[in-house]
Parts: sequence; C-alpha cells; structure tokens
Amino acid sequence: MPDQPGTPSRSSGHDGAAPASPNAPSEATFLDPAVSALHRSAPHLDATGIAEVLWLAARMGASSASGDTPSAQAPQQGSEAASSSVEDAAVDSPAQLKAPPPTPLTSPVSIPVGRTLHERLPGADTTVRGHAVSTPRAAALPGALELSQALRPWKKLWRAGRRKALDVTATVDSYAQSGELIPFFTAAPERWFDLDLLVDQSPSMQIWGETIDAFIKVLDQLGAFRTLRVHRLTFTDDSRIELYNQQGQPTSAGELRSPNSRRLVVMISDCAARAWREPAPWQQLREWSQNTPLAFLNPLPTKLWRRTGLSLPMVRVCPGPPGANNSTLSFELPPLLSSGKNTAQDTWVPIPVLSLSPNSLNRWSRTVMLGSPVGCAAALIPRTGRVTRRSHPNTVTRRPPKSARERVDDFLRTSSPEAGQLAVLCSPFDRLGLGLLHLVRQELVPQASTEDVAEVLTSGVFALDTDQSGSVELTVPQPVQARLREELAEHELWKMHRSLSRYIASHTNGQGRLAAVARGADAPEDLPAALTPFGHASQRTLELLGLSASSPETAVQDSSTTIIPGQLTTRADMKRLFGGGPQGGIIPSSTTPNILIYSDHTAGQRYGYYDGWLPEDDAHGSLFEYTGAGTLGDQTFSGQKGANNKAILQHAERGRALRIFMADGKVPGSGTKYQRYVGEFTLDATRPYITRQAPDDNGELRNVIVFRLRPSGDVVRDPRDEIPPAAAVVRETALLDDRLAAYLQQRGHTVQRNRVELEDGSSLEEIDLYDATDQVLYDVKHSTQRELVTKAVERLLGFRDRSRSLNLAIVLPSEPSDAVKQYLRVHAIALVYPDGDAFVGDILGK
Repeated sequence: MPDQPGTPSRSSGHDGAAPASPNAPSEATFLDPAVSALHRSAPHLDATGIAEVLWLAARMGASSASGDTPSAQAPQQGSEAASSSVEDAAVDSPAQLKAPPPTPLTSPVSIPVGRTLHERLPGADTTVRGHAVSTPRAAALPGALELSQALRPWKKLWRAGRRKALDVTATVDSYAQSGELIPFFTAAPERWFDLDLLVDQSPSMQIWGETIDAFIKVLDQLGAFRTLRVHRLTFTDDSRIELYNQQGQPTSAGELRSPNSRRLVVMISDCAARAWREPAPWQQLREWSQNTPLAFLNPLPTKLWRRTGLSLPMVRVCPGPPGANNSTLSFELPPLLSSGKNTAQDTWVPIPVLSLSPNSLNRWSRTVMLGSPVGCAAALIPRTGRVTRRSHPNTVTRRPPKSARERVDDFLRTSSPEAGQLAVLCSPFDRLGLGLLHLVRQELVPQASTEDVAEVLTSGVFALDTDQSGSVELTVPQPVQARLREELAEHELWKMHRSLSRYIASHTNGQGRLAAVARGADAPEDLPAALTPFGHASQRTLELLGLSASSPETAVQDSSTTIIPGQLTTRADMKRLFGGGPQGGIIPSSTTPNILIYSDHTAGQRYGYYDGWLPEDDAHGSLFEYTGAGTLGDQTFSGQKGANNKAILQHAERGRALRIFMADGKVPGSGTKYQRYVGEFTLDATRPYITRQAPDDNGELRNVIVFRLRPSGDVVRDPRDEIPPAAAVVRETALLDDRLAAYLQQRGHTVQRNRVELEDGSSLEEIDLYDATDQVLYDVKHSTQRELVTKAVERLLGFRDRSRSLNLAIVLPSEPSDAVKQYLRVHAIALVYPDGDAFVGDILGK
C-alpha cells in the first residue's frame, strides 16, 4: 500500500533505502529461484526471453524506487482535485474514489465543464465550432509485441564478422605453452543481414501508411539487422519497377543484389495496382531472389490475395541453408503445374509470401534462419513472370450492381466476426479517419488483427477518400449507415463513447496524436470535423491536451440557483432551491416542477435490495433502478401510502423532472448527510417499473415497486452507485424463484429446493426448484439471453439422463424470442415466465 501524503516513509534511513545487511543473501540466491519459476510458468521462453523479463522487472523496480509511481507524486490541491470528471471516475478504481473533503453547495464551486470531442477531418463537408486539440492516438499495428517476438530468429549472428575480437582461450593456451603473452584474435560475430524494405507507393497503399511505418519501427527496434533502408517503389508506364530512397533520389536495381547473400529484401504491397498483373514486376523480383533472400508481405487477408496481382501458384517451401537465397528453397510442384509444360523445378523460383500476423512471420523466419521443417507459404514465379492463362469466351452475363444494403449484408455474412463488429462500430459516424478507426479497434475490438482492418477497408462498404496531404478518410454512405446501425445496440454505442473517453483521459501524454476539435461556443472559428462526437473530455483532460485552463468553459457559478451532477449538497439546501420537505425518500415539490429522490445504500441493503445503476446497459442504454416508498406491507400507487410512488409514475404527464441524490458521507462536525446529485432522469417508456419481493420492517416478504429510470440530461455515473453484478444476478434469480414457489404453493403444490430424491434411491443436487406434485424440475434464469438458455438446457438434459420420469421446465423473467421458444421445443423442455402476478406455461396446467 503506497504511503499517504504527509505520512513518514516506512523505510529506514534518510534516503528511503534500508542499509544492506552483511549477511544479506547474494543476488544469485534470488536469481536462481526466479529463473526456475519462469521456466515453470512460461516453458516456451528461451534464454533471451528470460533475460528480457528479468531486465524489465529490474527496470520497473528501479522506477518505483525512484518515485516515478503515481503514489509518489505530490497530491493535487484545490477544487480541481476535489472534483472528478465522468471519465476520471470510470478510470479510477473504487478504492481510489476516496475524495478530498467535499465542498458544500453553499459556497461557490469551480465547475469543470466537459466538452465533446469531434475528429478533425480536412475533407469533411461539415464544421464544428471549437478549439483544435490533439488527443492520444491508438497503435496502427495490432500485436506489435507478438510480431517482434515472431521475428526473433533473425537475431541469429553471422559468425565470421568483419571485426576482430580477442580470443581469450587461444591466448591463454598459447601463453601456457610458450610463456610469451601473445594475443590471438578471431572474427567477431555480427548481425547477419542488411535489410531493404521496398514499399509500394500505389494509391491503394495509402491506407497502409501508418501501419507500415509502425512495422518499420518494430523492425528497427528488433536489433537484428546491420542496416535498415526503406525504398519507395513506383511503376513506369510499361509496368517496370522504379526505386527511390528516402531522400527521393533514384536507386539502381543492382544495389539490391548481394553476392554473399547477406542482404535481405522484403517487398511490401497489396498488389492492387494494375502493374502487378503484368509480368515485368515479377521478373524483376525473380531476378533479385536468385542471389538475395527475398520475401513478399501483403497486408490484405490471405483470402483476398487471389483477387489481386498475387494470383500466382502457391506452395509450401522447405528450408535450405540458413540465410540462403530463394533458389535454395525446395518445394513440390502442384499437380496442375507438374502435368503441363515447364515442369522442371528450375523454371520456377519460390518467393515466400507473408501476412502481418505473428504466425506467418514466425514460420518464414524459422524456415529461412533456423531450418524449420514446417516450412512456409511461397508463390512460384515462372521465367515469364506470370502464368499464362487460357482465354475463355465470356459467356457470363453481367449482374446488375448490388444495392448498398445488399453489399452490407454480403459483407456481414462473409467477413470475420471481428471485421463485422468493427464495421458496425463505425456506423455512428458519417465520416471518420484511419486514426479513429484504429482507436475504435484498439479499445472496442482488441482481438482484431491487421487482416480484419484490411477486410473492412477493402469491403466496398465504405468509400475511401484521400486529401492532398495523403490522409485517408472513410465516408459512410447513408444507406450503409442505416443498415449497420440495425446491428448496433444502444448500450454498445454508450460503451464505445465511454471507452474512448476513458482512453483519452488516461493517455494524455501519449506520443501519437489524433487531430480533434473540442466543441465550445467561445471558440474563434469553425473547424472541418465530423458532427458526431467520438468522446468527451473534462476540463482537466483538456488542459493536459493543451487547451488553456483560462478558457471560459470553466466558470464560477452561483450555487444558490443551480446544481450540477456530481456536486455535493444537503437536503436543506435542496429544499431552499427546489422546495419540498426535508424528510422522505421521494419528495414532490409544490413550488417547482421537480420530484427529488433520495437514496442511501446502507438503508436499502438492510431490506435486501440495492438502488443504483445496473452493471450492464440494455438495448436502450443506461438504467438506474430505484425502489419505491413504503416499509410495511406491499408497496402501492393508491391512497396516501402510495401517493409519492404515483407522483413518480405520472411525472412525465405532469411535467415534473426526476432528480436523484445519493447519500455520500457527513458534513464535518454534524450528523447531517451530504447528498451527491446524480442528475435528471425519466421513467423508461416501455417498462416504467417492475415488482419484486423483499422483506419489510417486520421481516415479512412483500411486493415492492422498482422504478426503471433513464438519464434525460447530464448525469455522473459514480462506480460506487453501480449495483454489484453478482448481487444483481443473484437477486433477480432468487426473486423469480421465490415468486414461482409462492405461486405453486398457493395452488396447493408441494415445492422442494436444492435436493430431490429419485426413485432408485439416488438424488439430484443443487437444483433450483422442484414441484413434487407434478414432478416438474425447474431451472430459473435471470435473463432471456440465448447463452443462458443454452446452459440451462444442457443442465436440464443432464438431469433427464438421470431420471426419465421428470418433466423439465425453464423459468425466464419474460417472454423470450421465437428462436428461443423453438430451441426449447426441439429439446422437449417447457417454458414458464411471469405474466403480471401469475405465471404462464403449458406445464403449469397439469
């Protein structure tokens, strides 16, 4: 646990480090068990990997000891530390939410007003008034660490290096024999290859600019190559290759030839340019590969290669000598090639073809450098450059072009799940850049690879535009957007907004930058940007992003006439502001159109229920549950007892706002509780409330009203206000189980729980509910989700194997979809769900 500010350090000595004991164990004593533990937990690590782990652990320990950790930094002062933004609360853990002493409502408060963030797009047709800021940028290359590990075989050293090193063994032997100290030198090992990257500059390759730059950085930091040169590749009018160095000067093709095979050439292209369908480029690659190891890297998914100029015969090549050129790689001709002309293998030259995946790069690296018998994929290049294909008369009639909706349907049906999810998450935006696409992929679809991103970009669903600076922007046509939005649940949209906002708040010191606009009416100009915001930033975050703290967005407001979400107040202050009474959980005001709702976690838990945010959003977004008024008997909407509950139920038609406050500590020196303002809400339009069972003051089980509230304005979602997921699930399941048990008992049925004795003397353990009268075994679930239903069916079928005389039924909180009903019918399992105060289901009629 880090030391608290202002408390003495726990370590002895003035410098914070304890003096070393003369009997302290040596470093080797600690190192041996550490290495053994690493071998047991990660047996795949080689000596280099173990050394890197130990080095990183030492660096992390040194960083912590030097005071670089957040706990060692000076605490923040003033109102900025006393208040936290929405995304700050989302990033911090509940244990870190112990705020400094709260500021009461009666004093002016500096309010950090947040701003929406819009991606700044030079090619956008729309503008947003705001200030230009640079937000953190996501990595353009997924899995960079895994790619680096896959390329480790290239660190193999060339033993006969150009430099000399002292041979200690030979020198000592000579001295022992002759008595004369004569130093002996031998060739020092050195890095094996010089690496030349040839990057295609065709228009279709512009979308891969950032990804290729990130891959080049991986290769540079790998430390496996003597030199690394990058060449820009273009084509002449007759499809011949032209090379230019990084200074824009022409490079001769002969510079890539290596007489000693110590130059490695990697060609990077998507082969979409028309020149790749001509023989000339492939003839040039074939010539280079005769005396130089050469590979071809294509960022597109392998299933799309056939649609490009890479539609060449593919084989698996076996290794030759380590580091040798391509002509030494062995392979077997495919049957169709071996049965025709040019069957001799010397007429074909294999060129390994790679994708930007760790598996592909590792197989190639191990094949070329370690002689792995697994081999790797390669394309065969004939002497003519390309395989001559027979011409067939075009008898296929052209199909009419597909509509946008049909294209989206085809894409969602054939794409990988990750690519489909990424495309759906892009649907809220009319236009977005590659930077935002990579940010969505990193934070929302972290399992997506470069191939999944390529599948989205080349799907034809999005229109790709390139501005004069070379920046690529994706335009989402309206029909495409409408179709994709059908697949996007509202809670996923809110999840994306919160995730991106949290990332921006926690990575303000990142190196990469994503151009954005912080919306604000005080800004001097309108900037071209997307109308749909991708995130939200507090004033504190904006200051870290470079927006001046003196911006008019931060203002001192008169707290006697207004209140903002997240602010602390008291009941007395709210009575003066909104009217109403000083006591009770639901207080309708007689002077203003407001209903004040107060909740206290400690009081609610005493009755077995929780007020707060549900841990997971539903299809309509966030949901806040609040239990109605009444501590004895059933809660109701009628009479004086249910008047306040009725006020909430009719708030919309009466034009009243619902304002929720949560108890949050006490005013120093008094017993008065602080009330934290959560925000303004409205009842859920489709299901404004539900009824549950909970004990009253006398411990008697009764029906309670649980209002389902949706945010209707700005709110602050404090993690402390979230209903614990386990409690929510257990509570929902237990209440549904209790309701069904009470319903069956009212009908004269005998109900058992937990254990059922079978006719053969055995028993079924851990059951939810058993109706002994009708011999029905019920499995109760808190949700109608297909995954939960599937698990329940598997569990019930296991019970059926034990006893064929049992009737099986699943109990769900509401009527499920037709697909779920059909699924249950197929397995001969009855369905039961509540309908008001009763339950419906065929099996209940027995």
